[in-house]
Amino acid sequence: MKILSMLKEKLKFDRKERHKPASAKSFQEQQEKEAAFDFKDRGLKMVPVDQITGSVGRYHEFDSKFRRNPRTPPERLLRIKQAMRAGKYLPPVKLYQIKDEFYALDGNHRISAAKEFGYKEIEAHITEFLPSTDTLENIVYLEKSEFQEKTGLSQAIKLTEIGQYAYLLKQISEHQQHLEKEFEKPFSFNHASADWYEPYIVPWLKSSRVQIFWNISQNGRLLIYMPTSLIINGKKDGYENMVSGLINSFQRIWKDFEEK
Repeated sequence: MKILSMLKEKLKFDRKERHKPASAKSFQEQQEKEAAFDFKDRGLKMVPVDQITGSVGRYHEFDSKFRRNPRTPPERLLRIKQAMRAGKYLPPVKLYQIKDEFYALDGNHRISAAKEFGYKEIEAHITEFLPSTDTLENIVYLEKSEFQEKTGLSQAIKLTEIGQYAYLLKQISEHQQHLEKEFEKPFSFNHASADWYEPYIVPWLKSSRVQIFWNISQNGRLLIYMPTSLIINGKKDGYENMVSGLINSFQRIWKDFEEK
């Protein structure tokens, strides 16, 4: 009977452990995995709270959804929640970034409360650690990081092949030259990037027909094929005809692929 009782207790414990939420991710573990030791200060930004997945030193105190571990004293979290409900100012949290994930250096309880209250974003001071393992994913990520740093565009333009971001930088450089020639004054690269992105790239990315074929074209190859001359000329009807023509071309390519 004693052995049977022990087995029952063991089964209860195993069942409880299986349903126990996973801890928040450890920054140190991910840093070692990605060999991410070089870093850059990215300053203050609004960060989507669902991309904050771990902690630098307190990951054992929170689960994977940043809920407080029951064994952790609740007083500090309660004070933070009361302050947030009252609309009191709280300083930006401090985050470490590795690729598209963020880890709390300071502000774990503020992040926990923000997630509980359904916040979409939180203000944060970001230090990004750059991966150095030599994989295709990391090389493309570093190119994306360089693209965002040079252009000031924090919006996601997701490409998957090496060299595609460099091609976009070339497009923007040509657009910058066009602006300077047309208005006879200098334009910063950031200014040219914004002028390139808002009126031409945003409508392109939001086009329902582009969205349908986005994955088919290897997550961004459609964007790479956009002729710079049409962006520079900025003719609305020419631009729309170009979009339609490219989509029709990809439709034919995809149809031929399906038939083979």
